[in-house]
Amino acid sequence: MLLPTCFLFGVLHLTPFVQAVGFPPLDDTRVKQVFGWKQIDFKFASPKARAEAISSGEFNPSDVHVAGVHVAGNRVFLSMPRWKPKGIPATLAFVEYPSRDAAPPLTPYPDWASQKVGQCQGLTSVFRVTTDECGRLWVLDTGIASSVEHEYTRMCPAKVLTFDLKTDKLVNTFILKDEEAVRNESLPVNIKVEYPKGTCGSPKDAFLYIADTASFAIIVADLSTDQSWRIIQKTVLPDPDASTFHVGKETFEMMNGVMGMALSTLWKGDRTLFFSSMSSFKQHWVKTSILRNKDSALSPPRDAFKTGSLPRSSQTGTYAMDKSGVLFFGLLNSNALVCWNSRRNPYESRFFGVLAQDKVAMQFLAEVTIDETGRLWALSSGIQKYFSEKIKPNEISTRVFMSESTDTLVKGTICENVEIKKKKTYKRSRYNDL
Repeated sequence: MLLPTCFLFGVLHLTPFVQAVGFPPLDDTRVKQVFGWKQIDFKFASPKARAEAISSGEFNPSDVHVAGVHVAGNRVFLSMPRWKPKGIPATLAFVEYPSRDAAPPLTPYPDWASQKVGQCQGLTSVFRVTTDECGRLWVLDTGIASSVEHEYTRMCPAKVLTFDLKTDKLVNTFILKDEEAVRNESLPVNIKVEYPKGTCGSPKDAFLYIADTASFAIIVADLSTDQSWRIIQKTVLPDPDASTFHVGKETFEMMNGVMGMALSTLWKGDRTLFFSSMSSFKQHWVKTSILRNKDSALSPPRDAFKTGSLPRSSQTGTYAMDKSGVLFFGLLNSNALVCWNSRRNPYESRFFGVLAQDKVAMQFLAEVTIDETGRLWALSSGIQKYFSEKIKPNEISTRVFMSESTDTLVKGTICENVEIKKKKTYKRSRYNDL
């Protein structure tokens, strides 16, 4: 079975992987599951329209896989890449929270008309979205209609679409130009937005930082000049020694470049972009002032790109940073949500705080994100089961978790921001595998 370039899954063996002992139960007082789907369904115009979509093959619930989550107001946006040529009727949709339904049908965003494959002014295949402080939704569209049976096909140019969340109207489109931004094998999968001037203004005032996981680069785009450039250096490359993953009861191979990224708030006059290749145990970061200057980005000072003092023992594919400088991320081999305080401690596993861990519910944390009110959201997707075709239709495979406040979530952990008048002692973590 030939799998998409982004996820080069090769199942090595399916013998059970022995997890670390002593997993605590998912703490529903701090991190609670708010949604859980066995299969994704959509709000069609009518029952007849749904039946016709199933009959024609345009909708096959078993083909739909959620890769990203992001929240704005009461809307929880879910992105579903088109891994297969048919069966996925919408690539971006939302549900409302709170909801009486734990597995509600999804409403396509911005509408059904924008979801047609091959209609390049609409959406082809979306991995991730993000919001900014200006009330805008930024949608990263790969332009690729993928298949687990065939090589992927670029149907439309890769692009970034910007929507005004008050009106849900498209306010800007930025095309990622061939060669300047993307290559034939490129697969842009994550996006962060920065306004260097500190004001909202026009979308044209923004800089974009985009992870190209398949051709191993970070793309920087200056919307004010309509220019972009690619950062290609050792910190964005995958590590072959980190290409073996253990999730659930499966072991598989992936050789992915940068997937997770997090943008800090303004700190000491600059912002920092935290990033890591998914197939890596190392954490990296760089000041965005370096990235925004094309000359310094392409020929950076020797010490511009920093690396954590010690590697993790597990890969991660997602990050989010709150206003206090606490980085939240998932550890894939450990089925855990953890934190690290970037302003207090060096990047070492002994300074990680375990926030939630569940060997079933938190298999493959695909995304962690923080909304404008400070709530933390996390998505567990079980993607290893999707590609090995082991998802059971009677079991929950997609879960969304939420914590009401990142400050409350880290209280009492080593990630808490406290005024240190004397050295504070924390209990040593019993999760030495982290």
